[in-house]
Amino acid sequence: MESKLKQGLKPLIAQRQKLGVCILAAVLTLFNQPAFSDTSKKHVTIASQILNGDHRAQINRSLEAFSQLHENITVELISFRDSSNYASQVEQWLEQGHGPNVFFWYGGERITALSEKKQLHKLDDIWQEQKLDKLFPKAVLDSVQRNSSRYAIPITFYLWAMYYRQQKMKNLNITPPSTWDEVLQNCKELRSQGIDLFSLGTKSDIWVMYPWFDYLLLRVGGIAFYKELTSGKISYYDPRVKQALSHLQTLVEGDCFNHNTDAYSLWQAFPRVLHGFSAMSLIEGLPQRHLPSRIHNDVRVAPFPEVEKGHAQYVVGMVNVFVVPSYTQLTPELEKLLIFLTSDNFQTTFNLPIGRLPARASSIKKFPPLVQDMAAIVDKAPGSTLTFDRETNINFSKHVPKILVDFLTHKNIQTSTEQLEHWRQRIYSTPQERSPNEERNTEQ
Repeated sequence: MESKLKQGLKPLIAQRQKLGVCILAAVLTLFNQPAFSDTSKKHVTIASQILNGDHRAQINRSLEAFSQLHENITVELISFRDSSNYASQVEQWLEQGHGPNVFFWYGGERITALSEKKQLHKLDDIWQEQKLDKLFPKAVLDSVQRNSSRYAIPITFYLWAMYYRQQKMKNLNITPPSTWDEVLQNCKELRSQGIDLFSLGTKSDIWVMYPWFDYLLLRVGGIAFYKELTSGKISYYDPRVKQALSHLQTLVEGDCFNHNTDAYSLWQAFPRVLHGFSAMSLIEGLPQRHLPSRIHNDVRVAPFPEVEKGHAQYVVGMVNVFVVPSYTQLTPELEKLLIFLTSDNFQTTFNLPIGRLPARASSIKKFPPLVQDMAAIVDKAPGSTLTFDRETNINFSKHVPKILVDFLTHKNIQTSTEQLEHWRQRIYSTPQERSPNEERNTEQ
């Protein structure tokens, strides 16, 4: 009888033991939890190109400071060092409809292309509430807008200008030319001493011809002409295009560049300036590698000279930005991060390690004199354009560098304008507007 009773109670005892184990586990779990649960924290991801490990560490420290100010927000940095594959990565995020909440991008036409596809959030409310127009110089504002709406937060301005060594210039008894006559005179005097006025390297960086073309077009035609030309509305047979090429032809025929430009890359040619073989170089900053401080502190920058009188001295640059893709939600937490990206703290942290000009000009107090000189040039400019590939359709701009590099050899203005106009017709004209010859031509 007793054994039967025990036998009947076994299932009940087992259930109680199981229940006790569950309760104990629940109690232990409860006591092992932190006093405040992290479930309320909002996680935000930001993707960016970086220069090196130190650059990444500096950005992470700044983002950690932001999280300390906003305890309910955690920020994760996704960094990329290989810029050649970054654009395809962005394309993948947009196509699949998920990825980082904020990502690094390029101002100008690249923003226009994404905004037309409805792939970016408008940031007008943040710009208006924070009065961001007052924080950024006019030279960067056009790079973030489309049809009067703002689509990005500017972070870096890469100024294309004439970089030189002060001591070398002093030794040569010349100063950076401010007019075209001075350019030609300096070129003649230096060549007689076996020195180039300008260093240039097109071996693997044929795109370095963009800023030469940009500045010459601006200096002979003005910014309204330049904008219409790069939007495909003006023919490349226009006399002002031929005039710009004529000035470039003068430099080539005057032996103003180093010989064998196709044997150097951009940064292989620049040391000619450091060692005094060339006087100046049209670049967008110092090489992203260590330079001895005695050289670094001696490098200065001058604006591109006046070419034709009567045209304002606009500057050419590249503006890098942060954007919010439309696949993510523009939450209050994300808006706080975007506002932080405009701060002196972040603008300085992001740009100081790479020696570039922060888009927010007031953030340059800790920067070396060279960067402050860049800021002064940008502040004085009535406005700016981006480089050619960021102002015009990429399917058109990708053909332009080779045309310009070939021009350095054949120096035939008619040939180059015909090639430029051919591609303008193909990319910008409708089939009805194209000539029969253009319709028969196929892309090479």
